Amino acid sequence: MTDIFTINTDNDGIPLIDKVLNALEKAIIRGDIRPGERLSEASLAKKMGISRVPVREALIRLEEAEIVKKTYQGRELVQRTSKDLEDLYEIKILLEVHGATKGCLNSRQQIIDRFDDLVLKMDNLFQEGNVLKIQQVNQQFHNLLVKSANNEKLYNIYLNTAKQIRWTTRLSVSDSEILPLAIKEHSEILQAFKDSDCSKLASLIKTHGERFQKSISSVNQSV
Repeated sequence: MTDIFTINTDNDGIPLIDKVLNALEKAIIRGDIRPGERLSEASLAKKMGISRVPVREALIRLEEAEIVKKTYQGRELVQRTSKDLEDLYEIKILLEVHGATKGCLNSRQQIIDRFDDLVLKMDNLFQEGNVLKIQQVNQQFHNLLVKSANNEKLYNIYLNTAKQIRWTTRLSVSDSEILPLAIKEHSEILQAFKDSDCSKLASLIKTHGERFQKSISSVNQSV
């Protein structure tokens, strides 16, 4: 676990608090920090080799995002029920549909080129078997669906919702049974976006999202 919490303290332009958040995200997603587990500022700071201040600030941000909660013993990772995750995913789907359909009506070539790049990159990474990078590219693809609407407030709400799902579910798009279908559906979503076919785009995103919503429910009920 120690290497996961190793923080690069070099002055590379990345704020230390962002490095702490990145380390915590990796630990949570990999299961090194479990729901209900106490998060001690002092213990985390010691493992990261830094002061408690950036750790405290990172935990406060996670608390504001409803990923961490305060208890009488300190802070701990929120335990999501299957219903919580279903509700969050429903919101995520709604935001993606709204953002993408608005974006496709006013699509810029720059956005389309970025979508093309992400779909091609995900396919190439699949051929290479690079599942870690696939997960990152998948996240970028879904972010771009909402970002294309050019509404910063909407986008920030979406990022927070997606983060709550990502940090508190064990399901990943890199799962072997899901990945080929996800790549295929991304290509179909992109084509509908290019064609400015908003009705088809909304339907594809909804079907794609609901498939993962059901998978998340079944996975988390089994753990």
